[in-house]
Amino acid sequence: MRLSTKLLLPFLGWFASFCVVAAEAHFTLPRPYVIYLLDGAPLKKQLLSEARQLPLAPGRHQLVVRFENSYKSAGDTNLIAGEPLVLDFAVKGGESLTLAFNYPRTLRAAEAFLQSQSVTMVDGNGKAFPSQIKVMPKKEGLQIGRDYKEELLALGWSFDGLPLPQTAASSQTAEAVDATQAASTPVNGSEQTLKALKQWYLQADPATRKAFQHWIISQQ
Repeated sequence: MRLSTKLLLPFLGWFASFCVVAAEAHFTLPRPYVIYLLDGAPLKKQLLSEARQLPLAPGRHQLVVRFENSYKSAGDTNLIAGEPLVLDFAVKGGESLTLAFNYPRTLRAAEAFLQSQSVTMVDGNGKAFPSQIKVMPKKEGLQIGRDYKEELLALGWSFDGLPLPQTAASSQTAEAVDATQAASTPVNGSEQTLKALKQWYLQADPATRKAFQHWIISQQ
């Protein structure tokens, strides 16, 4: 018995879509945590379902999440937030993951919880799932907005699955060639070299800039 192509193609399309869906893992974001970065990029709101489930393709992933909640105390509403957590893990496909922690129901309990943020990544059976969880260093002073990607870059924690500005070797190499050519030019050599140095400094991460500043001081 032969199946016609018209009948076979819809079945193959359904089967392929089923396989793709089945291969996905899902991470359920517990309240009151909020996701800021997924694999080094801001999270697209449409990816997180109403049930706060996030589909994840097989492979390595990194999430940056933050505890943000409000508590009523003596008639006042108090907003409280913790330092972001960086979650590094890998999935094979089909896993159901979430974060397990003792939910703080009062402002005082939340303040105590955020001192250590004891959380564990678990699977659908409540068993600990292999992962690395780190707390980002505390930022002192008023924080109007934070560039988590830049902070991860400076800490050496950035997601290595995405191209990063400071790893754009091709553009830096081109600038190095321009700087070399400028240095060999007798008229504007010094000006071109200075311009190239400024460009390299502006493109460097905070740690590299600090190291360069120390080196400059040591040369005086």
